[in-house]
Amino acid sequence: MSVIHPKDIAVLCKIINPDGKHILVLTTEKAFFQQQANTELLDCTIDFFTNKETLIQAIENQPSTILNLTNQQINITQKSIDSVAIIQFSKPTSHHSDHFAFDFINNTDKTIRWIYPSEQSDPSFLHLYNGSGKRGWIFSTIFKLGFKLGLKNVLKSGRFWVKCSSIPILQQKPTPDNANIAVFTGTKGSNRKAVVAYSNANQPIQFVKMPLATPAYNLIQKEGYYLKKLQPYHFKYLQVPIGTLHASSLTLTNIKPDQPLENETLSYVHLCALEELYQATLEYHALDKLEVWAAIKNDITSLKFVKIENDLSKDKVQHIWLLLHQLYQTLDHKKNIPTSIAHGDFTPWNSYASTTKIHVYDWELADRLPLLYDAFHFIIQTGVLVHHLDHEAIWIQLATMVKHPKIKEMELAFQLDVEHAFQFYLLRNTSYYMARYVRQTHLHEQAHWLLNVWLKILEYSVTQTSNAKISAT
Repeated sequence: MSVIHPKDIAVLCKIINPDGKHILVLTTEKAFFQQQANTELLDCTIDFFTNKETLIQAIENQPSTILNLTNQQINITQKSIDSVAIIQFSKPTSHHSDHFAFDFINNTDKTIRWIYPSEQSDPSFLHLYNGSGKRGWIFSTIFKLGFKLGLKNVLKSGRFWVKCSSIPILQQKPTPDNANIAVFTGTKGSNRKAVVAYSNANQPIQFVKMPLATPAYNLIQKEGYYLKKLQPYHFKYLQVPIGTLHASSLTLTNIKPDQPLENETLSYVHLCALEELYQATLEYHALDKLEVWAAIKNDITSLKFVKIENDLSKDKVQHIWLLLHQLYQTLDHKKNIPTSIAHGDFTPWNSYASTTKIHVYDWELADRLPLLYDAFHFIIQTGVLVHHLDHEAIWIQLATMVKHPKIKEMELAFQLDVEHAFQFYLLRNTSYYMARYVRQTHLHEQAHWLLNVWLKILEYSVTQTSNAKISAT
């Protein structure tokens, strides 16, 4: 078994050396890596070598990264080390002082999840883990206790060493100089980005998002844009980070409360936070005047003739496409409706709850959307991914939510049509993710859960029976 998963090659190299577009891998398992490695649209090329002399000769006059997966030592004397980073998984035999050592912890599929300097004695990577729910608490407790008992070498998945004149994640470290660092390698796909946490005295100071591909760069720019628009508002129930855009990253302040509460139920405080957001950013628009309407049309159109890259059945995809097409055709897109800035992925894992506030981060999917989009999303995503509910149980939760007194207040205050808003949510959310899911080579199990629920709720909503209305349930 190799020391690194093939899918980690481009990700690891881009995190350590973001400017290195050329990756050169020295390995005795060349055929294995060539078959399984990919760049995941990470704007780089990978070449594999079994001979280190041939590898050195292949280094071009551009920033490059060498990934050494053998026990051989690579010394570059005729090339400038300023433009080349060397990553190796075997301990250097000499000059340890000019190498940086990093430990890492894997996901269950053996890909790298977290990276942190080996010298650190605190599990600072847990600042990148929401840890909501019982399982999250158990996981966090194990690592906190393990590090405290001096068992960090037992808990880590592995270690690698880096020789490089400058490692950006270390150079960007804020004061104080002894701040800890941890890196989350990000979720798979073209939107992939690394997130770096800087902490001191076991408290996060700031986070930095590093895009690993062009689509991720665009999302980070979008997040920075919306955070800047929200910054002037002084919310009572809602807290958002302060975001500062740089050339190729986004710095974010820490908004995690000292004592996070249970956050798997859409509570009165959640609804108050959303109401504040609506009051601050309210505008009335017809759907076809929103930028998102054209994107919905494109996503639905792309689904009709798309080549499915995974185990999704063609019949299911076509059935969902037909329902989306019908909903798109029948939804009133000329009527002026209340819209606001919406988070776009409002879930327990993108927020924290405290006694009087909801602390919401990861605004990269933010957009101007009809009211209640985030509330519907919270209920469905949490119901499926956290509580593993079926569509009937989730439908009941939605029906209960729209009868909440706070929702009724919003209906009157904002001239809100709940049914219209819910149909828009189904249309936009399902078309957005379906258009991306069909193109993923390996679709995770949770995506199948979501698709099954979306399909059933779409069938409810597109039919003309009384059961199609959540407010009538």
